Amino acid sequence: MRNFVEAMSMAMLKGAGLTDISPQLIKTFLYAILMNGLAVISYKKTT
Repeated sequence: MRNFVEAMSMAMLKGAGLTDISPQLIKTFLYAILMNGLAVISYKKTT
């Protein structure tokens, strides 16, 4: 969550481009993939 907020503040307030915020976006996407994977595994165990 922190990475997303940092990326958005850089983009909106500081005028940063995609290359400037790409490290934060990559971390955010990796976290989302991990959480979705864990949710799928958890769902399969309960049904």
